[in-house]
Amino acid sequence: MILLLSWPFFAWIGARGLIVATPLEKTDAIAVLSGSATFHERTAYAAELYKQGIAPVILLTNDGGHSGWSRKERRNPLYVESATDNLELLGVPRDKIEILSPMVDSTYVEAGRLRDHAVQHNLHSITFVTSAYHTRRAMWTLENRFRGTGIKLAIQPVAPGQDTPPPATWWLSTIGWQLVGGEWVKLFYYHLVY
Repeated sequence: MILLLSWPFFAWIGARGLIVATPLEKTDAIAVLSGSATFHERTAYAAELYKQGIAPVILLTNDGGHSGWSRKERRNPLYVESATDNLELLGVPRDKIEILSPMVDSTYVEAGRLRDHAVQHNLHSITFVTSAYHTRRAMWTLENRFRGTGIKLAIQPVAPGQDTPPPATWWLSTIGWQLVGGEWVKLFYYHLVY
């Protein structure tokens, strides 16, 4: 009975334990990590940071996922295309958005792609934007992949709410179990494999 009554508290701690952030300061670029299901909230926050003058350019990676049907385009556009459109809609000029290629299929590969781009373009600092529950694994992966480059890394979590459930109630939805429960499994896997 005590375990049942204390579950909401432990569930909240489990969700909060996934969220990390670094102090916000100016960097050379903002990188929005791929996340098909959460591109709206990630790009909205990145646009907000861009308008605050945090960085002069936004980097996007392409996970190859397709979004829903677009009547305007009469096709299912890639999420990276939808993310670009959303950034433009929110006031980020198209020439300030860079799409990195080739495609990525994991946070580990994505971090490597971003590292290579940063080194090639002589970037000294990057602010990474991702969903709140993804920040702990993302930062761990980025720190490992960027080790030895001297590039300063910062991470900013998108507050749960639009595409992700809040920490207090994530366990009440299927998407919450995918995002929070699944993230703990992925974090454990990354520590074992990488």
